[in-house]
Amino acid sequence: PGTRYDIQLTAHDPDGGDGTASLVAITRAVPGDPAAPHVVNVSSAAMLTSALDAAQPGDVITLAAGTYAGEFALHASGTAANPIVIRGVDRDSVVLDGGGAGSNVLEVYGSYTHVEQLTLQNDNRALRFQGSPANDNVVRRVHAKNVVLGFLSNPMQQDFYLCDNLLEGRLTWPQV
Repeated sequence: PGTRYDIQLTAHDPDGGDGTASLVAITRAVPGDPAAPHVVNVSSAAMLTSALDAAQPGDVITLAAGTYAGEFALHASGTAANPIVIRGVDRDSVVLDGGGAGSNVLEVYGSYTHVEQLTLQNDNRALRFQGSPANDNVVRRVHAKNVVLGFLSNPMQQDFYLCDNLLEGRLTWPQV
């Protein structure tokens, strides 16, 4: 991650038209924690809603083990140096349960937000990025289950980082 590479691509066409192209590329660095973290511990749905409503760049909203019933939304943005982090203590023991309400378990309207180590379940969509434009959001080690759609974003969003997620929907192949 975050490494520069000199790349040379050579294409050979048996019918002619061979070519070589060279370029320099840099792999994306793994997104890190805020430079100036402010830990906000939550242990109930009401505390989570309050923490999301008051979120500021650098906040690390840490969810204790348990089930948080409801649909939740974050309307703030972090910054490149100080993202807002929503993180469970453990993916399997921290559950946001939409209760089949028919929308999104979690909605994020800003940029530079990390959603990590939790389970989102029992709704139409697990996680939806609503802001437009938005950029540099992160979803890692998240389990989406019993949803129709896992992770969605609106147009004009870019540079997302999705890693080590488990999507377990209610549709069966070949439905898409």
